[in-house]
Amino acid sequence: MWSRFILAVLLLGCTTTAGAAQSLSLRVDPARSTLSYTGSSVLHSWTGTSDQPTGTLTFDPVDPSTAAITIAAPVASFDSGNGRRDRKMRDVTEVERFPAVTVAMRSVRVERWEEEQGRRRGRWRLRGDLTLHGVTRPVEVMADVSLSNGVLTAEGSFPVSLTAHQVGRPRLVGIPIGDEITVRFAITAHPVGS
Repeated sequence: MWSRFILAVLLLGCTTTAGAAQSLSLRVDPARSTLSYTGSSVLHSWTGTSDQPTGTLTFDPVDPSTAAITIAAPVASFDSGNGRRDRKMRDVTEVERFPAVTVAMRSVRVERWEEEQGRRRGRWRLRGDLTLHGVTRPVEVMADVSLSNGVLTAEGSFPVSLTAHQVGRPRLVGIPIGDEITVRFAITAHPVGS
């Protein structure tokens, strides 16, 4: 009887270790990732892009609902191709006081996650917090995600209210820009240490 008990404990320990070994720790590759925002006014719309996002992702590729995700980018790194407009955005977001924009995901709901020829792909609903201008607000994001050979890619977008983050709306020819901007991300992440 004791031998069966010991065998059961050992098997349970092996199963737990195997499950833990499946967890991946990934780091965002800034050279292959972008974070951008699109703003608009009555005259036109524009996009500012940062090629300096950083972050980490930890998850079990079989069960991504356990994922922990944090992505950040320096606010000063967003470039819209218009220096004057970028200076105004840096002024209203007070980059000296609040140098980074950060997204930290608290929960993942897997809408779809299929494996085909050694590659997983699907759609995740992410819920978490966006911190901009020192103000943190909840955010929900739909992301198209792919995992192949340990490399994860994710793309998606979500709306952000400048007013909710206490960001003054710059004026273009005397007219304030729209309150809502659209944040887009295209992230590639590699295993830590690779």
